[in-house]
Amino acid sequence: MPTTRIEKLFPMAGTRGTMTNKDYESQKLARFENRTEMALGKSKEYAKDGDRLANFKEAAQVLGVHPLTVASVYFYKHIAAVLTYCRKTSLGQTPELSEPIEGRIQDAQEYLDIIAALIKDTTSGT
Repeated sequence: MPTTRIEKLFPMAGTRGTMTNKDYESQKLARFENRTEMALGKSKEYAKDGDRLANFKEAAQVLGVHPLTVASVYFYKHIAAVLTYCRKTSLGQTPELSEPIEGRIQDAQEYLDIIAALIKDTTSGT
């Protein structure tokens, strides 16, 4: 039985059982709620003048690139960590982690939302 918040969000690796639709949806909802809470907290640090995407726009301006490029670099960092984790785990190796893989997964999901928002923001002029 899961005892910590992380174990509830991501059942321990190596467990073998049946993932029911109910269990899957319950875990998915718990991860979404946790990610939303985390994103709201971080947004205070990154938003400026009411613009949730200001951090990406400012970095893009400084670097001379599009805001989507900035967001994709941040996204890639987390995807690369997840891919390395999956590869090493599938080979029976223990991945070296600078932070829990669950956090990387949640961050990658959040960056997909940010990328979607940037696409809408930069193509609609809002």
